[in-house]
Amino acid sequence: EFLQRALECRTHARGIQPAQVAALYEQLGDIRDIAGLSAEAADAYHRAMAFVQEDQVMVANLMFKEASIAQRIGKFSASLRLLSRGRRLLDGASGPDVDAARSRLATRYSFGKYLQGKYDEATRWSAIGADEARRAGDNEALAYAYNTMHLAYMHAGRAEEEPYGELALAVYEEIGNLRMQGHCLNNLAIGALQDGRWDLSSQLLQRAAGMFQRVGATANEANSEYNRADLLIRQGRYTEAA
Repeated sequence: EFLQRALECRTHARGIQPAQVAALYEQLGDIRDIAGLSAEAADAYHRAMAFVQEDQVMVANLMFKEASIAQRIGKFSASLRLLSRGRRLLDGASGPDVDAARSRLATRYSFGKYLQGKYDEATRWSAIGADEARRAGDNEALAYAYNTMHLAYMHAGRAEEEPYGELALAVYEEIGNLRMQGHCLNNLAIGALQDGRWDLSSQLLQRAAGMFQRVGATANEANSEYNRADLLIRQGRYTEAA
């Protein structure tokens, strides 16, 4: 509500720069995303782009966020097209911020392929994302790539060269990103569930739900609770599952 009021006030204020307006719209999109307001979040990101057309990295990052929303609501093909557009937008540009943006776009493309069940393509694109993150020297982008790589390898039935899920979690713990800690914990819990380590899976899912609750990400909290219910069903604890 405060961000929306700030955006309304800008029409009556002097000296407001386009980049400041874009930042407000991006923040509004981030909050809507956390709240599970997918269509509203995508609209805010799209509006932000109109104010930073000259900043290719900013536009690419906004495309990344809009594509993430498209994947959440099942528009996988549209998401992949948007991510490809974002990478093409950065053709010919260079620098750590460009490589970091490319990395995130590649990793989200990998996640789109994962959602389509194309796990070999997902592992290939997550590796591209990891390489570009290393080139950028961006540990957060690398952690993002590792988290998706962990999912892709797990569902492809392939052994990981490194413990990608744990590596991603360690980075997010170091930088204090609670929301992504929740995602990492949830993914690690799924792996533990598939390996038959049910007690560990339960602990990880409880931690994931707690992280999402702390940041108000109720849709993701619900996903962790759903996974806990799945675990309880496997254990024959049907009353608790219900």
